[in-house]
Amino acid sequence: MLEDISALGVCVQVEEPIPPGTAISISLTNGETVLFPGHVSYCIYREYGYFIGIRFDGETRWSSGVFEPRHLTSLQDLLPKPVLH
Repeated sequence: MLEDISALGVCVQVEEPIPPGTAISISLTNGETVLFPGHVSYCIYREYGYFIGIRFDGETRWSSGVFEPRHLTSLQDLLPKPVLH
């Protein structure tokens, strides 16, 4: 399960641990499939699963123009709205 995504990597929740340094590719589909190769940078167990950080390889970068998760929170939407007087 995708937990977080940034230009340089992702955090995903998985059921089994994956050791740091492991080569891995994330396949994201939103109309079309995009492959993001990388390496596991950390693996932490939290109450309900393993959270792994994956740093993308080389020039691989994520942007919302390439793929936008359905549950992505917009930071703009979290800013207070101006009050008009």
